[in-house]
Amino acid sequence: MAKSADQKQLLELQLCQQEIVKIDVDIKNRVAALRSARQSSQRELSVLGKEIKDRLKLLESKVDNLEEIAGKIKKPADRSELMAQIVQHRAELDRNGQNLRAATLQAMQMIERESRDALFRSANVDEASTRLRQTQSSNMRHQASKTTDSLSQLVTKMSDQVKMSEDTTTSLVNSSSVLRETEKEFGTMGATIQSGGKLLSKYARRELTDKILIALALCLFFGVVYYILRKRVFRFVF
Repeated sequence: MAKSADQKQLLELQLCQQEIVKIDVDIKNRVAALRSARQSSQRELSVLGKEIKDRLKLLESKVDNLEEIAGKIKKPADRSELMAQIVQHRAELDRNGQNLRAATLQAMQMIERESRDALFRSANVDEASTRLRQTQSSNMRHQASKTTDSLSQLVTKMSDQVKMSEDTTTSLVNSSSVLRETEKEFGTMGATIQSGGKLLSKYARRELTDKILIALALCLFFGVVYYILRKRVFRFVF
């Protein structure tokens, strides 16, 4: 029954890891498509960005599921190794988020350049239309500037989080080394205790043998005494 549960847990772990890798590759492909997107409107850019964010949330939930599975693993070494992989997955999740923001910024700048070029190409349009487009371009630049500032702040925060993740990974690696050394010490203590148990069992058997021999010797001694008394003393009495 336990073996069946372990097999089920292993299958669940493998499926979860495969889904994480699959979603991560899909996110990277979508971010690359966003980075190289041309002739896209802000609405199309927003839709594509939302799709990638949804995939990031799905990836985060899968990593959380993997962490729950890791908590059920009995062997400390296997659990530590899996937790180290989870830290790497979370770091990769953060990098995907950074790449998304960078790709969004790049696409917005591209849209802005295309809009500016379109304004330059339409220089023959009447003054009112030109002013309107300049106003729109100014608004876009203002919005892009605000978005750039927001993304810069987010990138800074994400960099701090990545550094914290690296520190956590280092701590986990050190903890894993300590756990392995402790496991070796417990193995040595177990072997010593087992050897002591064998010696105690051996001494117990020897003690039992000595008691049996002493009892036999006493029986023999009292038998001899009884025999002598019967032959030498009780013969005259009877």
